[in-house]
Amino acid sequence: MFTLLRDLKYASRSLRKMPGFTLVALLVLGLGIGANTAIFSVVNSVLLRPLPFPGADRMAIIWETDLKDGIQREGASGPDFFDWQEQSTSFEEMALLEVGTGTITGGGEPEQVTGLRVTTNFLSMLGGRTVLGRGFSTAEGAGQARYPVAVLTNGYWKQHFGSDPGVIGKTFIMNSEPYSVIGVLAADFWAPLPADLYVPWPVAELRAKSRLDHSFGAIARLKPNVSIAQAQSELSAIARRIDSQTARLAGWDVAVVGMKQALFENIKPALLLLLGAVGLLLLLACVNVASLLLARVTGRRKEMAIRAALGARRGRLIAQVLSESLLLSLLGGAFGVYLASWGVDLLNAVLPKTLPMPEGGAEVLRPAINVDGHALAFALLISMGAALVFGLIPALFVGRADVHDALKLGGRTSSASPGRLGVWNFLVVGEIALASMLLIGAGLAMKSFVNLQRVNPGIRPDHVLTFRMRLPTDNLYKTAREQAEFYRRVLDKVAILPGIQSAGLTDVLPLGQQNNREYFTIENHPLPAGQSQVADFRRVSSRYFDTMGIALRRGRPLSDHDVDGEPRVILVDETLAHQYFPNEDPIGQRMRLWGEWRQVVGIVSQVHHYGLDKLPEPTIYAPYRQMADQSMVLVVRTTAATGSVVRAVKQAVWSVDRGQPVFQIRSMDEYLSLAGTAPRISAMLLAIFAGISVLLAALGIHGVVSYGVAQRTREFGLRMALGSTPRQLKALVIVHGIKTALIGLAAGMACAAALASGLRVALYGVAELDPTVMAGVAGLLFAVTLIANYIPAHRATRIDPMTALHQE
Repeated sequence: MFTLLRDLKYASRSLRKMPGFTLVALLVLGLGIGANTAIFSVVNSVLLRPLPFPGADRMAIIWETDLKDGIQREGASGPDFFDWQEQSTSFEEMALLEVGTGTITGGGEPEQVTGLRVTTNFLSMLGGRTVLGRGFSTAEGAGQARYPVAVLTNGYWKQHFGSDPGVIGKTFIMNSEPYSVIGVLAADFWAPLPADLYVPWPVAELRAKSRLDHSFGAIARLKPNVSIAQAQSELSAIARRIDSQTARLAGWDVAVVGMKQALFENIKPALLLLLGAVGLLLLLACVNVASLLLARVTGRRKEMAIRAALGARRGRLIAQVLSESLLLSLLGGAFGVYLASWGVDLLNAVLPKTLPMPEGGAEVLRPAINVDGHALAFALLISMGAALVFGLIPALFVGRADVHDALKLGGRTSSASPGRLGVWNFLVVGEIALASMLLIGAGLAMKSFVNLQRVNPGIRPDHVLTFRMRLPTDNLYKTAREQAEFYRRVLDKVAILPGIQSAGLTDVLPLGQQNNREYFTIENHPLPAGQSQVADFRRVSSRYFDTMGIALRRGRPLSDHDVDGEPRVILVDETLAHQYFPNEDPIGQRMRLWGEWRQVVGIVSQVHHYGLDKLPEPTIYAPYRQMADQSMVLVVRTTAATGSVVRAVKQAVWSVDRGQPVFQIRSMDEYLSLAGTAPRISAMLLAIFAGISVLLAALGIHGVVSYGVAQRTREFGLRMALGSTPRQLKALVIVHGIKTALIGLAAGMACAAALASGLRVALYGVAELDPTVMAGVAGLLFAVTLIANYIPAHRATRIDPMTALHQE
């Protein structure tokens, strides 16, 4: 330990004597280590860090599935949940939840809050700790009716109640009913789904729900030593018993998925791709610093030779070079951690607060990203690893140096030895190879993102604003007729507002992370036993299609006369028409859904409801006034300023019902942007890393070639004295540099081809070895190599032969 400290002290003095070299090395290392630490912090926060729940590694989400109809993940039904809970032995605990909204009135403008109605064990199962009051008791879910109590999140308590310590026992009006506050959760409580408050579900009401009502979320904690596969097998057996008793559920099964996997599997490929990219960037930084250190060690060969002649063992000389590498790397790591903390703050600001979970039809809260102890340990580990990587070649060079030759040469320049020349070439090849791999990855990601932007979403999102509304049905708007009448009056008032070109309604917004699917049959199209047909289902108003820019292909549009009491009609999209009516005209055909026959009167264009990278699903559109729902989205196409439109629409809604809130006000462009979050962030960061890699490669190549030219000063002087022209010398340097670069480019492309299969999952509409990207990368690196070699080559032509030959 004493020897190491002495070596580090000597290395510190040595580095202070060469501030230019030290600053450049620290900057290069800081960029590499900082980028790795920042991206690792994201990966750690999202993928590696255990969820903040008791037994987090045993937490799972339980879905219902119907693979024969393409339903991979559907919510649970209340009766199915209780059958799982009572008949299974694989789980320690289960809880059920439903995402909903509530209308808070009595304090100025009506406010829409996001609430989770949960079984009473939900909060305790997730480790929910209250700072005021208490959580739910079993008795609050055991009755026949809903118990009007609520547990507030810490954020909502601060926002709505002003952090009032006396909030326990206070009442507030939600959905026209008084609710009592019984608890406030701790600030560090995290649940996957956004919520302002929690209210209890009565068990009796859940048991009375239909088995076909798949609108609930089920979470569970496995018993110790029980695997996901074992739990899956047990629940599948229970599902088969349920299927045998319910004809409509024939073929349905259960999917048990680890909670972390279910929440973040959509973004996992992009994060791992970024982690691999910054790993390559760090290797490139190491190669650059290795070049600098090798040049520095070569310049100190006389010093090393004298120390060896005075009795220093080769091991001691190698240890001193490695100590210098370690000190450089640790200092670079410290600088990198500083850059990473700044970068993580930036990522927290630019990354969306929620992440899409398309298969679950929801958005989940993104965990907070920070540089924690694990990230610091990672930074230390890669700093020490980097020291070994970039310090090994200079150390081996010192260990193999010939003392007698070094003392004879002294400080003179000479033609580089074949071994030393091979090392320099190896470093240049490594820089080009690593840079080409990063550039290929960035090029593929950018082309994939461009392809996604070119996908026609099936709508025209520009100048479209959306407003969500959810009617309270506990005391008001209990019937479908009342709900339809409210929305009709709102639509009539909004449609005549200044600046509104058109207005429509839908219950499910494209790209809105929601879904509604229904089974149907087609008249005179009998199905084989055990088969069924399912499609996406949307309730819409007649002007919805004009507002969203969805084209009518054939037939007639929906009209204001398609109301309750009139013939039941529907529209279908092109996808459904092609899939279920391949050889006939669907217009005029009748389809049975929701227990009634409905006639197809028109065909509309297809829409990418679940993301630009997802294929459009078969979709049925029904008039909302024939099938009203309590929750709808108002969409308006406008030419006026957003702020004035928002105020006007709110006033229009409140003129119909002063207590009805309007919430989640977004433009369709925002929904489109959110759907492309992962590929956009990946492409942006990969482009930044690739740009840094090109800069590092250019500087590294320039530095190596410049040093090589300096080492060959006497050789070039001799060549010029023997008649070589400046043009010939320039060609000698450039041609050698290009040959080396071509080898590096070939090696990089071969490595990229070997790793290409890992990119497939993150790409859209582009081959893993896209020739355009490959050619572009080759052209860019060829140009960079040419420029990086030209400057030292030009310098070689300005060597004075007499001065070079008379050196020392």
